[in-house]
Amino acid sequence: MITKMKKRLSGILLLILIIGITLEFSPYLMAPVLLDHAFSRKEYRQQLKSEWQSLQAEQSDNKNEDQYRKGLHVIHPYLGFVHRPGNAYNELGFLGPNPLESASEDVLNVCLTGGSVAKLVFELKGEYLSEKLQQLASANNKIIRLYSLALGGFKQPQQLITINYLLSLNAHFDMVINLDGFNEVVLPYSDNMQAKIHPSFPRNWNIISRKSLDFEQQILLAEQAMAREEKKEVLSAFISSPLKYSNLALLFWKVIDNNKNKQIISADEKLRKALRDKNTDYQLTGPDFPYADTNEYFENEVSIWGNASRQLNKLSQAKEFDYFHFLQPNQYVPGSKKLTRRELEIAYIKGPSKYKDGVQKGYPVLRKMGTELIREGIPFADLSMMFKNTEASVYNDQCCHFNDYGYEMIIDTMVSYIESYYLSGKIKDEKNEML
Repeated sequence: MITKMKKRLSGILLLILIIGITLEFSPYLMAPVLLDHAFSRKEYRQQLKSEWQSLQAEQSDNKNEDQYRKGLHVIHPYLGFVHRPGNAYNELGFLGPNPLESASEDVLNVCLTGGSVAKLVFELKGEYLSEKLQQLASANNKIIRLYSLALGGFKQPQQLITINYLLSLNAHFDMVINLDGFNEVVLPYSDNMQAKIHPSFPRNWNIISRKSLDFEQQILLAEQAMAREEKKEVLSAFISSPLKYSNLALLFWKVIDNNKNKQIISADEKLRKALRDKNTDYQLTGPDFPYADTNEYFENEVSIWGNASRQLNKLSQAKEFDYFHFLQPNQYVPGSKKLTRRELEIAYIKGPSKYKDGVQKGYPVLRKMGTELIREGIPFADLSMMFKNTEASVYNDQCCHFNDYGYEMIIDTMVSYIESYYLSGKIKDEKNEML
């Protein structure tokens, strides 16, 4: 009797084992049908891990530039938009202390401006930057007081207008550091041009300038938000479960993830189309901007960037503060860095991308303008090639942002350049080439 039970139990276990093995091998047959490509356990697990790391980085670094979608960016009559005050944002809508403080002989007021990269330098490495600046002989033992006038999505002429606006409110700056360039060529190309908004207008002006979205637009925005949350929930469930070791479960995750990505993209395309179709109000689009081709479009974007820097330099001479302008690095600049395996996984878009396309078309024009700024005596440094010989990972997303090491390298390079400026009394082209 016991022998028969053992045989029956062994048979059941063997059957379960066979079924389990069959199920685990089944994705190799099902993937080509469900996903139009072969199943790869290694690739799916890497993607699962990479997406989770990207999600964690986004949440911890608060890098989401689409703050207007969450109601955190509010319209401003002069600056385009600012962040809603509260949670480390001052009453003017910027991170950190309010710059409307009186000048002091023992304090050196330093203002950092630009887009999200400059904002994250302040947010994540502000203390490190202050310490480095404190070591400069030009500081003369003064206390460094660092202010931020940078926001995700900011692009010229917003930095110029913001500095002017704050000065009109009696702010005092001894030094202004402008770290930008990426937003100036990418966002007008990826956002403004697609929505027929004048390139000088703030990004997504057709959304943030509206008093409200109509019912259809609200539905599309809700669909997109729901798909994003569902994607995150599925990702969180898989990453914390033993299911991530199962081939069949990995296949199911990949199918679900693909479907959610399609829903997000579809809702975004429909939303942009709905907004474009109703962009007849001058308030939403600004003046018409005819252009012959994309090359002319980039030339115009960069001329705005260059002219804004020239105006900031003139303003610095009138208001007696030191102005330094830096072109930020980016992974899509050809030949600028040999990307590590990790960077290729989490920080590089292999397929078509407006961001990648914008960088590859726009950065050569930015660099050319940079040489003009140098010839005119403007303290400008092109940092786009600073990682050319760097073997470690510095990028941590597919847009333009960096890990701690990357931000520290940028700070070290900027401070080194500022120090050379004070020591030489003028900008040297050969120093800029070294950067």
